[in-house]
Amino acid sequence: MDILLSAKEKLSVCNICQGPADLENEGGIQGYIGIISFTLCVWCYAGMTDMVEATCENCQEKEND
Repeated sequence: MDILLSAKEKLSVCNICQGPADLENEGGIQGYIGIISFTLCVWCYAGMTDMVEATCENCQEKEND
């Protein structure tokens, strides 16, 4: 049986871990990639941010200045 979710309910689920994304109380991020709605819970958002900072040469140069 397929469960139909409203647009708001779909945006309240993290696209990476499928966990709840409580943007008002915990944080995270919600938006669009092109026309695709995208939500990250606070934990996945923090992990994604850390990964980008660790691999970004410009970010590492700024830290060394």
